[in-house]
Amino acid sequence: MESKICRKCNQTKELSAFGKNYSRGVIYIRNICLDCYREAKNATNRAYMARNRDKQKVWQERHFKTEKYRQTTIKRRAKYRNEMAEHFLKGELKRVNKFDEQTIKNNPELLEFKKAQLTLKRTLRELKNNQ
Repeated sequence: MESKICRKCNQTKELSAFGKNYSRGVIYIRNICLDCYREAKNATNRAYMARNRDKQKVWQERHFKTEKYRQTTIKRRAKYRNEMAEHFLKGELKRVNKFDEQTIKNNPELLEFKKAQLTLKRTLRELKNNQ
């Protein structure tokens, strides 16, 4: 594989560790690796948020109270609930079963048990409603 030197951290990394820019129909490989790019971007974002905290607060209050945002959130949560996504199962274990993050991380079989429990519960409910 080809490699490239990051201009910021001066480490030689594979090309897959560098981001891409698209300009005028051409793909360019960035000069800094993704880790350095993220650090710089996060610092820029934090500085902007610090300077414009009031503006951001007003925007967030307006944005998160809209009906469109509410409907989108309801659809997204329903999708995760129906698919039994991993983060949904973790949330259920935390909320309903009162497990902490470390316990869930140390016992990954808890996610499988919770998934089986919900599948059984849903199947029983479906059978009961069809009678």
